Amino acid sequence: MDPQLWLATNFENLETLDRNWTMERYDFPQNVRSWIEENWIKVSDVCGGTYTKPNNILVNEKESTTEGTATEGTATEGTVVEEGVAEKAVETKQTAKSVAQMYKKNNYLVMDDLNKKAMAVMATQGMDAAVKHMFTDQDTGRQLSYGEMRMRYG
Repeated sequence: MDPQLWLATNFENLETLDRNWTMERYDFPQNVRSWIEENWIKVSDVCGGTYTKPNNILVNEKESTTEGTATEGTATEGTVVEEGVAEKAVETKQTAKSVAQMYKKNNYLVMDDLNKKAMAVMATQGMDAAVKHMFTDQDTGRQLSYGEMRMRYG
């Protein structure tokens, strides 16, 4: 079956997906998986690779350069910033925010409250803040183990 037809028939509103959870859980045919990997944009390596439709990327050069990037040669004491590293870090943070905003738009209604809050943190503050949020007990401030985090967030 044609990959685009299969997607339109089975997942008409799909905008972003990952290999290990979505493709495996919903048993995507191999030709559809390959087509997505070749034609969609890989936005992260999370869950075996997270892909989004090409028209979904909200990040552009203007956004990534207006976030207050460090200039080349700027570093905190004892560190060295290689050429382009600061810009890439800002771009990665913006991509994480963009992916979270898309997930909120498409999957928010089926998420539990803990995941909704974590997704809101990721959409507004980026991946690092979301990971810190998910590894912190919101009532006590205690750091969670990996197993505790997975039990709460899946």
